[in-house]
Parts: sequence; C-alpha cells; structure tokens
Amino acid sequence: MFTDPELAQVGRTEQELKKQNIKYEAVKANYADYGRTITDGKTTGFVKVLVSPFGKIYGVTAIGESASEIIHEYILAMHKKIRLHDIMLMQHSFPTVALLNKRVSEIWMMKKMENPRLQKIMQFLFRTF
Repeated sequence: MFTDPELAQVGRTEQELKKQNIKYEAVKANYADYGRTITDGKTTGFVKVLVSPFGKIYGVTAIGESASEIIHEYILAMHKKIRLHDIMLMQHSFPTVALLNKRVSEIWMMKKMENPRLQKIMQFLFRTF
C-alpha cells in the first residue's frame, strides 16, 4: 500500500526499545531543512534513526518523498551490521533525497563531538599528528 507522503519503517520502534529497556538515541533529519526537498516542494517528512550510543542501528522510520527508496540503505546496514558512522563515511550523490541518510549520521556524530572527554582526545590527536 502506498501513501502520500510515503512511509517506510524497518527494525524496532521507540516503544519496543523502551519496553525492552534498551538504551538508544533518536536522530532525526527533517525534509524541511534540506535543499533538494525544498526545491522539489516536498518539505513534509523526516528520516529518524534509532541507534545505540556506539552506532548500532536498531530501527528507522522515513516519512516523505522517496521514503520507500531511501529505507533500503538502512535495511542493508541492519542486515550486514553496518553502523551509523559507516553510513556517514560512504559517498552519497548530491543532490538526492537519499543524502538525508548521510545527514542523519552527521547529526549523530556532531552530537558525539559535544562530549568534553571526546573533545580532549580529539585536541590531543590534532596536536600530536
């Protein structure tokens, strides 16, 4: 069944993770914040990834233009145990709606960089190398 906007989901939901007491982070990229979807006039939607603190992908919900297509990257990632930071390092074509997958991973990684301990480690590495 197809909907407008499109809806795609894979893996666990937030309710399931809460019920199982699994620690997770929800990371979301909105269509309204991305140039391609703004240009296309398709600003309704988001990609939300539920991920462990170390990048294991538990579940993904995508709502919006091409949601049924961009979900495939996460289906493969979950099946092959690819972590969210690996998606960030992968080349994505620009400007495509699928680039939102990379944006989600960048948002997640930037939140990690707010950790003072990690900042000190990074400062040390940059000064050393």
